[in-house]
Amino acid sequence: MDYIPTDENYVVGPGVVGGAPNWIPFSDGIFQECMSPDVPDEILERRFPGPTFFGRFVGYSSVGEMKTALEVLRATRNCHAMLEGGARLIERNDCEAVALAEAIEQSLSAARCVKLTRGEGYPDDLDLEDSIPRCHIYRCEIRISEIYARWLRPRVDAYHNAASMFQAEPTYYLMMTNNTRLSEDKNGGVLLVDVYGTMSLLSDWGQWLDSYEAGLPDESVLSGLELVAGLLHLFDTLATIHLITAIPVVSHGAFVRTTAGDSLTDFWLKCYDIATDSGYVIGTCEVCHQLFVGMSKNKRGHEACLNRQRVKRSRARKFAERVEGGMSPNLAARELSISARTAIEALTDMGYTFNPCVDYASASDAD
Repeated sequence: MDYIPTDENYVVGPGVVGGAPNWIPFSDGIFQECMSPDVPDEILERRFPGPTFFGRFVGYSSVGEMKTALEVLRATRNCHAMLEGGARLIERNDCEAVALAEAIEQSLSAARCVKLTRGEGYPDDLDLEDSIPRCHIYRCEIRISEIYARWLRPRVDAYHNAASMFQAEPTYYLMMTNNTRLSEDKNGGVLLVDVYGTMSLLSDWGQWLDSYEAGLPDESVLSGLELVAGLLHLFDTLATIHLITAIPVVSHGAFVRTTAGDSLTDFWLKCYDIATDSGYVIGTCEVCHQLFVGMSKNKRGHEACLNRQRVKRSRARKFAERVEGGMSPNLAARELSISARTAIEALTDMGYTFNPCVDYASASDAD
């Protein structure tokens, strides 16, 4: 199916299998549906046919390639959520910063395409009299497909061209820089990001650094603040690269922001440029440290966690199977530890096709 260029990127709505495409706006509901780690393959295939996902200038993509790109987005946004409030760590014990870094590293282990390793810190042959102390904090390797690499290449180039206009980013007592490039090895394409921190030359940090370093363990290769600063810069870099084409421009006398004609940029925009009236909120679960996309701005955390939602959807599907197989809604609900009302709501949100001949609601739930 060919991509239909429009002023906004559209996706295909439900009920078009075998028929003419029904192009609809990329809504908040579709975003939440596709951000789930267990989004069914057929949903992605139907929503983003042909080259709509990576854009018409990149080419067609498989479901696996879409899922890899979305996994990178979920991991980046989740780690940013975990890093919120990190500025206050400079006033606390370094152990808290180390614990946060370790929690983020552990959360990334669930992303199969992302490999994060700590750097070697400060070089042993550093001449402190003539050199500014600089440490290698992290190396991130992201396994990508050929079409994902094709989508990323101009964005990585644009990032480096733009970065040459700015100085290093200050974080805590460090000036942060990175070396980001696309590469290949025997296992395929890889996006490599090496993150570095150079000690600030500002004299204001001198006395503070002496006191801070005196409290670090002797065997410490990298301090907790250096790890957190490295993580923040890493995910800032990944987000910037993926969003760099969504720059403000003036078109026909109006101030607009285009998305380069692809849905992947739209996904990143919905995570990082959430309008004030948007119907969802994004954060990290306080129980399992995984991303959540919730409907209520006042109800955060585990209630909206994607892991929790995945369990609810799974039970809702099993509920429907049992009821359609002849089991009463009350009994099916008790066996699966989910109310019939909740199951029906979850199935409705998933776009489930209900059998009009089946009564899914129990008498008690229907009242």
